[in-house]
Amino acid sequence: MLSDAVRYTSAVVDLLGDSELTDDEIERRALHLTGDEMVTRRLIDWIPEVFAYVLIGHHLKQFELDSTFQAQSVSGDWRSFSFRSEPIAAWAEAIANAMIQDGPREHFRRVVERSSTLDAANNALNANPDFAGILSGPAFIGIPAETYAGQDA
Repeated sequence: MLSDAVRYTSAVVDLLGDSELTDDEIERRALHLTGDEMVTRRLIDWIPEVFAYVLIGHHLKQFELDSTFQAQSVSGDWRSFSFRSEPIAAWAEAIANAMIQDGPREHFRRVVERSSTLDAANNALNANPDFAGILSGPAFIGIPAETYAGQDA
């Protein structure tokens, strides 16, 4: 089912950027599209984080972006993985790069505002407008580390 996620990525970007949809409606429509709860969760969780990485990389040069993310195992341990472990990240990055240059900008903004990474960058800048440093990668609570078995960073 993940092999089909590349074609779903663009559709879920559209859902995430639709100002008329509630979070529940986005999840329902994405699940209807993918037919797989974990693929849906990965798409909904990853896309905003990748959009934030693209935005920060283009406009907030004082941040160095970590290329790893965290996921919690069923036993409760947090594990680190490379962004390359998640194919959705590459597909979302291509869409985000196109949208940040060509638009629609409002749609891009609505997607990126869902990101915890963007929140972390904003919090760092609000605490210290001269902040410069490494911004840690996202931690995914709803995606178990076992999803990325054998792909540790």
